[in-house]
Amino acid sequence: MKFTKTLLVAPLVAGALITSSFAADANKDDVSYSVGYTMGKTLETQMDQGNISVDNSEMVGGLKDGIESKDAKLTPDQMQSAMTEFQKQAMAAQKNAQAK
Repeated sequence: MKFTKTLLVAPLVAGALITSSFAADANKDDVSYSVGYTMGKTLETQMDQGNISVDNSEMVGGLKDGIESKDAKLTPDQMQSAMTEFQKQAMAAQKNAQAK
């Protein structure tokens, strides 16, 4: 469960960094890329540890839609169902890794 919470909190932390005063500086592109890259590496590490995979293009699409305040392509119920299933998979993967 701790793994799943960490995985879900990482984008929120990165989002807060994007909106910070650093993004207003002349190096906005560098800051934006750095935040995105750091998020990606953190997620990669966490997913590798849990033996979990996602479709990167869909994940980036969802991130962009959220940042750009676009309508979601899934309903809230569909997203909740998907995340519940994801959490189950993450917990099962973590349990299997601990059993080895």
